[in-house]
Amino acid sequence: MVSKGKAFKGKGSPFMPKLKFVGAMATNTRLMGVIGIIVHFQNERGEALTQVLHLDYEEYGIDGYQLFVDASEPEIQKEILKVTGGLGGTFVEISYEQYRHLIYEAYLLDPQSVHIEYDILPEFPEIIQPLVLKGEALRQLYDLVGPFVETDFERLNYGLMRMTGHDEKGFMYLSDVAAPSAWYQEVAAPGTLLKNTIHELESKTVEGVRNLKTYRCEALIDQYDRYKLIHLQLEIADTEKGRRIVGIKLLSVLNISAYEASFQLRKREHIGVYEILEESFRDFFEEAYPEMLINGHGAGDLFTQFNTNNQHVSQAVYYLSGDVYANYYITDEEQMVVSTFELENLDHIDMALSKGFESMLAKIGEMTADQSILYDFVTSGYGNLYEYLEDTQS
Repeated sequence: MVSKGKAFKGKGSPFMPKLKFVGAMATNTRLMGVIGIIVHFQNERGEALTQVLHLDYEEYGIDGYQLFVDASEPEIQKEILKVTGGLGGTFVEISYEQYRHLIYEAYLLDPQSVHIEYDILPEFPEIIQPLVLKGEALRQLYDLVGPFVETDFERLNYGLMRMTGHDEKGFMYLSDVAAPSAWYQEVAAPGTLLKNTIHELESKTVEGVRNLKTYRCEALIDQYDRYKLIHLQLEIADTEKGRRIVGIKLLSVLNISAYEASFQLRKREHIGVYEILEESFRDFFEEAYPEMLINGHGAGDLFTQFNTNNQHVSQAVYYLSGDVYANYYITDEEQMVVSTFELENLDHIDMALSKGFESMLAKIGEMTADQSILYDFVTSGYGNLYEYLEDTQS
């Protein structure tokens, strides 16, 4: 998609002749399975071209693309926040070769992506031509955009994420051994790691193996609304390539119901409830937080605000939802329900809303629940939380 209606198709496109590569940046989130990329070019006419891409290395390949031509910086930054605001990483500078490798690696996952056929091929066909980094050059790229993994807990959580997503290239950055075939028999298609619980076992000494550690993992997997609880034993040791996974053993697999999975994921939820006093609030709110993910529902819109880092991956108990800072559900009945799993977050949010939207909002309540109620409310069709609670809990 080209911004501001500047559409150019086929021969005569101003983008094809002698583009000058100016620079590129990528989010250091490759091990989360996704990367945001910003690329700057200049054409022969002196126009500044900026590409903003979202790459998915599990299923969708190039699943987000926007092209700007001599656009204003605020316009470009707004799109960047939309594309990368939920990734939890920081931008790092990458070379032209690194940029091309990342694009090609994503392209191979879905060569029929609509962005390739309608956006990229007509103007930039050379971008999806093979350019593959290998050996030390590839390791340096993954060190840069990985991010570089520091702890065993990160290595295990990232590793199981990559295994679950069938991202073998990402996984082999972390491991000297391939995922066992039994794993792919149980997780036959790319899925989602919802939770992983790590237990360190008693250390053992093996001749010729340095600093060997053994861990037991309990991984909760979502595969198209079918849930599995998988127990594995993994070994990590110091190698010539650095600290790596050196052993994986699948111990047991248990198919569980959606109810059992929700019980596994249960966390205490803190909720603030606000009355919306002005109809224009939603527009002002969306303008103030362009980085939020928006999902429409029957009785309103759900805004998701993500943490600015992925520190949750370093925990002994990893939750997929650990990257969420808060959810804001704006209903059609002039109510906003704010949900977070950290009480101090709710205090910070209340202060920010009071300061930024003082005349547009009035806080009318606050509560804590032993398990999440926001999701059930969002999918219930109700537009008033108190009516929903009264009808469902009476």
